[in-house]
Amino acid sequence: MGELVFIGLGIDDGYITLKGLEEAKRCDRVFAEFYTSKVFNLDLGREIEILDRKEIEEGNRIIEAASRESVALLVPGDPMAATTHLQMRLEAMKRGIKVRVICGVSIFSAVPSLLGLENYKFGKTVSIPWPRENFSPKSYYYAIGANYPLHTLVLLDTEPPMSANEGIRILRDIEKEEKKGIITEETLVCVVARAGSDDCFIKCGKAEGIKSTDFGPTPHAIVVPGELHFMEEESLNFFS
Repeated sequence: MGELVFIGLGIDDGYITLKGLEEAKRCDRVFAEFYTSKVFNLDLGREIEILDRKEIEEGNRIIEAASRESVALLVPGDPMAATTHLQMRLEAMKRGIKVRVICGVSIFSAVPSLLGLENYKFGKTVSIPWPRENFSPKSYYYAIGANYPLHTLVLLDTEPPMSANEGIRILRDIEKEEKKGIITEETLVCVVARAGSDDCFIKCGKAEGIKSTDFGPTPHAIVVPGELHFMEEESLNFFS
C-alpha cells in the first residue's frame, strides 16, 4: 500500500514550506493542479504531472497511483481549503491508503494580514463567478450584507481570471438592481493584487472611485470591511 501526501504551495512562488519541498522530492510520483490559482514555477529536478479540473474532481488517477506507491499532490494555497481535495482525501482513507496533509499559506490568512485586518473579524467568504446565460447569482452580494459588521473576503472567478475591477463592477451592477445599500458608491472596498508576490499591490477606497484603478495582472482579491477597530482603520488609511 502506498500513500497520498497533499502539499500546499502557498500563495506565490517560494511559499512552499521546507517540509513540503522535502516531501515532494521524496515521493515516487508528483502531481499538481493549477486550475484554482496561478501556475507555480517549481523546480524539483523531476517530472511534475499537471492535472486538469476534471481529473482532480474524479480523483481516480491519483487514488490508483497512491494505492501502489508514494504520491504527492501539489495544491496552491492550503490543500484542504477546497472541498474537492477533501473528497479525494476521504476516498483515499476509505480505501486504506495512508494520507498526510502538509499545510501551506492560504489566501484566507494572507489577505487579512496584508491589509492589517483582524482575521477573527471576518464573516463568510464569498466568490463572484462570471455571469453566464441563465446564470447570474446574487447570493454573494447578499452574503456581504449579512456578514456586516464583520469583514468579507471576496474571491474572484479563475476561469478565466476575473480582475477586481470586474468584480466591483458586478457588485455595483447588482446594487443598482437590488438597491439594498450593500455596495454603494461610498462603500469602502479593499483590493489585494498578487498577494505574497514581490509586486503585491494593495489599494483601499470608495467603490465607485477604486473600480477604475489599474491593479495590474491577476490574481486579485477583494475585501469589503465591516466595522473597523481604530488600529485596522489606521492600517487601511495607508492604502487609501
